[in-house]
Amino acid sequence: MFNYSIIQSVAENPSERKLGDRAVDAFARILNLRDRRLVFIQENSTGEISSERPLLGLSNSNGRDIFVLKGLACRAMVLTIAHELAHESQRVRIKKLGRKA
Repeated sequence: MFNYSIIQSVAENPSERKLGDRAVDAFARILNLRDRRLVFIQENSTGEISSERPLLGLSNSNGRDIFVLKGLACRAMVLTIAHELAHESQRVRIKKLGRKA
């Protein structure tokens, strides 16, 4: 089991935060998603997020938070954000189709 904890903003890398926020804003706009929040996580044996496999990113079911592993290379972080927001976009479309049916 792999466990992750949420990083407090004071422990974040400012450059990583800036690039991540820009990527979230750009991809969310393209995918027509609103109010998404980037949250950095780190591996931690007592963390509140658990997974059977190692994570680079995760989008949670509340549809607002995108979790990304701290310390990824710039390209990997941007691609992970795009991947997780694509999942969010799929969830939104499925919900809309379900309501219309």
